[in-house]
Amino acid sequence: GLTEAWRLLIGFDADLYEITALSLRVSLSATLVAALIGLPLGAWLAINRFRARRVVNVATVTDNMCAAGSLEAPCRVTLTTQVIAAAVQAKDDNFGEVMCPKGDVVVGNAYRNDTLDGRSIRAADVLGTVTSAAQPAKPGKPVPELNTATGDVKVPDGTPGGTYVIGYRICQRSVSNNCDSARIVVKVKQCQVQVRVIKTAQTKQVRVGDFVSYTLQVDNLTENDGEVDGLQIVDTPPPGFSLVPGSVRFQDEDTHGSVDGIGPVILGQIDLAGNGRAYISYVMRVGANARRGEAVNTADPFLVGGKAGSTADSFNEGGKVGSTAKAVVVVIADADADETS
Repeated sequence: GLTEAWRLLIGFDADLYEITALSLRVSLSATLVAALIGLPLGAWLAINRFRARRVVNVATVTDNMCAAGSLEAPCRVTLTTQVIAAAVQAKDDNFGEVMCPKGDVVVGNAYRNDTLDGRSIRAADVLGTVTSAAQPAKPGKPVPELNTATGDVKVPDGTPGGTYVIGYRICQRSVSNNCDSARIVVKVKQCQVQVRVIKTAQTKQVRVGDFVSYTLQVDNLTENDGEVDGLQIVDTPPPGFSLVPGSVRFQDEDTHGSVDGIGPVILGQIDLAGNGRAYISYVMRVGANARRGEAVNTADPFLVGGKAGSTADSFNEGGKVGSTAKAVVVVIADADADETS
């Protein structure tokens, strides 16, 4: 037994050492394979999240003396599952200024800087909800939106210029009351508004007491085919000319506008579709104090808000968005008309 083993060992028995070397090779190979598989897998499990990672099974046992295999209630083992809440942190996002967007634009992802246990979250890890939607800069117009499934923040086509704020909350998917809130700020720069106004008079010569029909053609030349809302035209009639009440007609995107003042006349609430065109027509009466000769009627487009009773001077504060349009008629006396006939 033991004596024979020592003899083989001390005598450097070839078979014994061959068997020993083979055993060591097998053991070391198995250890190496286990390390190559186990170490990376263990590291992956340590740094990644997956379903049930934070789930703990808790067994509750009784201290009663029970016979083996007993099914009595006091002898049963109660198994409960507890989900450990993670540290959820939602951080505010400011995506800066979007310059005159054309079409829908995704400006960023609100979840990108949010964390779960200090690590960047995946959309699948949380349940997102909008707590306060962005308020429209103009009634009925689109606003930036948060896709709660993905975290993407989108500025829809046609969003007016302004600063928009979205409130949102993210909750750990497996612990619905474990939540945190943040807000998103998106600034949209209004496209450079530019319009062209063409003014025409229906007649070339008029006398005192005559009525003159004028037409304004307004073309939207705004960049990126942007819409124009709330355009105002300050129409300045010649001395002695006055607007006929109720004669103004609007043919724009929503077919209605506002009229204020008598000299100048402020034509407001003019809306233009992208690359669109509007027409405005009205009638003026030639009064007794109209001067003989050329009578020039001008029209200037502005994109600043005017209040009732505003005059042209209040619009000259940098809001002009097109050149001055003119229409000229000649005021003649009855005697002049007879001489030229």
